[in-house]
Amino acid sequence: AAAVIARAADWPLDVFIPPDAEAPVVKRLKDLGATCHVMERQAGQAGDPCYHGFRRAVAAGGLPFGVQGNEVGLAIEGGQTLGWEMADSLRTAGLDLDLLVVQVGGGALGSATFQGLREAEALGVVSHLPAIFTVQTMGAYPLKQAFTRFAGEADPDDLAGSLRHAAQNRADYMKPWPATPMSVAHGILDDETYDWLALVEAMAVTDGDARIVGEPRLIEANRLGRETTGIHVSHTGSAGLAGLIDIAGAGLPEGVRAAVLFTGAERN
Repeated sequence: AAAVIARAADWPLDVFIPPDAEAPVVKRLKDLGATCHVMERQAGQAGDPCYHGFRRAVAAGGLPFGVQGNEVGLAIEGGQTLGWEMADSLRTAGLDLDLLVVQVGGGALGSATFQGLREAEALGVVSHLPAIFTVQTMGAYPLKQAFTRFAGEADPDDLAGSLRHAAQNRADYMKPWPATPMSVAHGILDDETYDWLALVEAMAVTDGDARIVGEPRLIEANRLGRETTGIHVSHTGSAGLAGLIDIAGAGLPEGVRAAVLFTGAERN
């Protein structure tokens, strides 16, 4: 998407990608005129080397143009439309949503959708917020670790104060994943969840939770999603469904209305 816009605006675009980036995506980037920088992991370097390369380029004068909300606020504003559209659909159908399951890599998708729904609730478009559940893979789950620590320390009578403390002590909660992340859901293998605090708040205020799923569940959900909807969704895009299947397997009250987001197509 960034390459399409940069090509249309006749702006040069530097893209920082891992060595195992999907070949069709790399080809499309190059066809659109983007300059691809393959970022290898270095011994002793914590965090995503692609993100480090991006940060160096920004420090050298480049304009940040990506999907991480902490770097590009417009990514959050654009993503909020998902929450607004969901709320409008619910209002039109006269329905309430009890549970929303969102796949998480860098976190902008989840935080933006939640902010959109929260605004819709404030305007009376929906009667209440759904419980927000996030999903990461067994290959990397930094948000799960951060939320588990936050939930264990938070003061239920002063949630705002607990969130301020977490914000001021980021390194105690959000830590770079210590190993090379690997999963069939390649698009959510961020070493860190950059929008972690917004998602921690979303889960805390809605009685949600952070979940992790294994590869068999991700593959099962992708097959089910394709067969039942006809959407050629990728394993990353259907990871929210994998989380919902996992949650349902633990037991859900009768009549709970849940939603997931399909966010990416499989490219061949």
